[in-house]
Amino acid sequence: MNNTPKTSFMRAVQWEGELRHMSVNIIPRPKLVDPEDALVRITTSAICGSDLHIYHGLLGTDEKFTVGHEAVGIVEEVGPAVDFLKPGDRVLVTGFAEDGNLLPKAVLVANELDIVGAGFGSLFNSEGGLQAEYIRIPWADSSLAKIPHGLDDKEWLPLTDVFPTGWTALSRSGFQPGDTVAVFGAGAVGLMCAYSAIIRGASLVYVIDHVPARLALAASIGAQPINFTRGGKASDQILALRPAGVNRAIDCVGQFCLNENLKPQPDFILREAVKIATNGGGIGIAGLYQAGGPEGYKPEISFAIPELWIKGLQVGSGLVDIKGNIRALVDLVKNGRARPGFIFSNEYSLEEAPLAYRRFEQHQETKVMLKGARRQEDEESLDLHLDTDGFNDASGINHCLTVREYMNMASPPIVRQASSIDIPQILSFIRDGGEEQAPGTHVAATEETLLNTLYLVDVSDNKPRYGRPLLIFSPDGKPAGLLIYFFNYTTWAASPGVCMEELYVVPEYRRHGYARLLVQALARAAKEAGCVKMEWLCLQDNTKALKFYEKLGAVRKHDWTVLKVDEDGIDRLVRDD
Repeated sequence: MNNTPKTSFMRAVQWEGELRHMSVNIIPRPKLVDPEDALVRITTSAICGSDLHIYHGLLGTDEKFTVGHEAVGIVEEVGPAVDFLKPGDRVLVTGFAEDGNLLPKAVLVANELDIVGAGFGSLFNSEGGLQAEYIRIPWADSSLAKIPHGLDDKEWLPLTDVFPTGWTALSRSGFQPGDTVAVFGAGAVGLMCAYSAIIRGASLVYVIDHVPARLALAASIGAQPINFTRGGKASDQILALRPAGVNRAIDCVGQFCLNENLKPQPDFILREAVKIATNGGGIGIAGLYQAGGPEGYKPEISFAIPELWIKGLQVGSGLVDIKGNIRALVDLVKNGRARPGFIFSNEYSLEEAPLAYRRFEQHQETKVMLKGARRQEDEESLDLHLDTDGFNDASGINHCLTVREYMNMASPPIVRQASSIDIPQILSFIRDGGEEQAPGTHVAATEETLLNTLYLVDVSDNKPRYGRPLLIFSPDGKPAGLLIYFFNYTTWAASPGVCMEELYVVPEYRRHGYARLLVQALARAAKEAGCVKMEWLCLQDNTKALKFYEKLGAVRKHDWTVLKVDEDGIDRLVRDD
C-alpha cells in the first residue's frame, strides 16, 4: 500500500555554485531504491544558518545540489524491509540518515561512513535535500522520528536541528540546574539554547545580540537581553551586573561573529566567553569554525588559553547527534512542556526561497519556514507542463529548468504580513511618505513605539495593539511599499469594518500595480474578518490618488465631513471633565 503521487517531477531549492544565490528548479521526484527506504512528502522545511554557509560558498564547491536538512513530512511509500513506519505517518526528517549502527561521534568523518547527509551535496554523500517536495530516506526505521498528528508543523520543525543543537551546546558547557547562563547569538540556535536553559532550570539567562527584534524575542521567553553594540561589550555589561561572571557561556554564532563595532572578528565571542565564565565554569560551542572557502578564513584562530587554563574552564564543541536528543524533545513538545515554534518569523512558498534566503541573511527574519508539496491536483497540472518533448535533449540528459520557465509566468511581487524584524523598514516608509506628503513634517513614530503598537506575526503578548502592517516586495526581494490598516465597527450593520491608515509605494515601483496589490490584500483581510466596508482618507488635492481609488471601486462621501481632535484637544477635554 502506498500514496505515491502520479507526477514524476517536483520543485526543489538548489545551490548552483553562485555566491549568495539559490535557485528553484523542477527536478525528477525521487523513487524508492532499497528495501529499507521510505518516500516522504515534505509538508514544511526550514532555512538554517548552516544553509547560509552554503549560500556564502563556504563548502568551496560549484556542484549543483538540493539544499535543506530540516523538515516535517508525511510518509508516502515504504520499502518491504521497513517495519515501524507506514504511509500516512507524520515524521521528523533530520539532516542525517542512519543505518541503525552509527556512533554519534562518527558523524565527524561522514565521507568514511555508510551515511547520507541531506542538503550538503557530495561532501556528505547527499541523496537530496529537504527544501523540496519529496525526499527518499534510506534506513527509514532508524532515520525518521514519528510524531503525532495535530500540532502545527512549526512546533515540530525546530526538533530537526536547531532545538537539539541548542540543547546539546548547553549540555556541553557542563550545565546544571540553577546555573547562570550567557548565550552569544540570538539566531534560531541561540534562542533554542536559551529556551533549553530556561526549561532545564537556569537561574538567569543572558542573550547577547545586536538585532533588536531578536533581543525582543529573547526577552519574550524570559531571558535578559544584552545589546553588545550599546553600553559596551557584552562582557563589560555582564560583569558590571555579575562581577563573578556566569557559570556557563555558549557560543551560538561561530567564526562569522562581529565585534562591538560590527566588524568581523572570528575570535571575538570565544574571548568574550572566556572573560565572563566564572572559575570552574564551562563553555559550549555550537557555532561553526571551519577554515577555507571564498570568505577567506584562515586555518588558525587566536584563543585566550592562559585565562581559560587559570580559570579551570571546560570546553565542549563539535557537530551534534540530533537523533540522540530527539526523543526527549519530542516528549517535551507532545506533553506541552515546550513550544519552540516561536522562533519562526515567517513562512514562504518554495518559489519564494530566493527572497527568503536574502531576508534571512540580512537578519530581516529570525527563522523561516518553506511550504512543501502542493496539493495533488496542482502537482498533476504541473506535470502536464513538464512531461513534454524537449525535456530531454539529444544526449538523454534530464535538464533542470526553473519553475518560472516551465509555468511560463513572470515573477510577481510578494505581499506579506510584517514581523518585528521589519520595523526599521516600516519606519523608513512612514518617514518617506510623510516627507512626500508634507515636507518638513515631524514624524513622532520610533522603532520602539511601532514595535509596541503594531500587530506583528512573530509577537504574541498581552499588550493592546492597533495598526496591522502589510509589506510588498519586488520579485528580486527589494522592499517596495507599505499598507497599514486597523479594524473599526459599524453600528447599523453590527459588523466590523476596516480602515486604511497608510499606503506608500516607493516611487520606482509606482504605476506597476504594487498599490493595487496592497489594497487587494487588504480586501482579502476584510473579507476574512467579515467586514462590510473599507474606508480611508485622502487629501482633496491628491487627484492622482483619488482617481486611482475610484478605479478600484471607492466612492467619495461628499455628504460627510472629517472632524479631528488632536492630542492637545484630548488633554483639554480630559481637564474639563
